[in-house]
Amino acid sequence: MESVEFEALLNDVETRLDRLKALYEQWFQGIERLEPTIARKELDRRMVLLRKEQPRNTALRFRFQTLVQRYTTLQTYCVRVGRQI
Repeated sequence: MESVEFEALLNDVETRLDRLKALYEQWFQGIERLEPTIARKELDRRMVLLRKEQPRNTALRFRFQTLVQRYTTLQTYCVRVGRQI
């Protein structure tokens, strides 16, 4: 995968991560009745695809690692709050 394709996929995953965070916040507030599992599974699939490809560009690698950290933090937060609900 070329760096242009990787960057496009990275932008897509970043957008989906922001959307998933918003969906979870709506679920926590009671606006949504169900947990957004479909959006989470789709994001999981894309993260696995990104993990298979490691970019050579240092800037893209940094963005990818930052995105992985944000995703891991969101997962931990959602599991913890979901248990409390």
